[in-house]
Amino acid sequence: MQRVRSRTAHILAVENITARQYGARISSNQVKRLTAETVDQMLLPDDVAFAIKTTVAVITTLSVQIDLLEKRLQKKLGGRPEFGLLTSVPGIGQVLATTILLETGPIDRFAAAGNFSSYARCVDSVHSSNGRKKGERNTKNGNKYLARACFHILKERKPFDVTRCFA
Repeated sequence: MQRVRSRTAHILAVENITARQYGARISSNQVKRLTAETVDQMLLPDDVAFAIKTTVAVITTLSVQIDLLEKRLQKKLGGRPEFGLLTSVPGIGQVLATTILLETGPIDRFAAAGNFSSYARCVDSVHSSNGRKKGERNTKNGNKYLARACFHILKERKPFDVTRCFA
């Protein structure tokens, strides 16, 4: 996650530099495809081009390292039955399944789906006193239905079933 965050920060830096120079942003995917040669073709002032080239070099290095880490994790976790079960859920690919498995640990440590949903920050958290709302915590909640589905998939070791999910 640290490398992904760092790469994102560098991509945003290049987007901001180009926005200041051209008055329009380029997309993250365009930034990821930049090379020293394509930067030279952008007709930027020398110092600006140099700044973008060095940042693109960092982005490229981080991308290579991220790919290596993802492949290594895939090799280690891809054979686990839970991995296959999680990837049976529409929208959960290899990276998200890996993240869920590594973050969750043994599913048996959660007594019920509600405990897992709470752990996954999918349950509203309201701070109250004397029956009055005093504030909220945990405002960046996830998808509680996805968390419940993942809990049951991992607990019962059965693939995703959309009819069961919304029954």
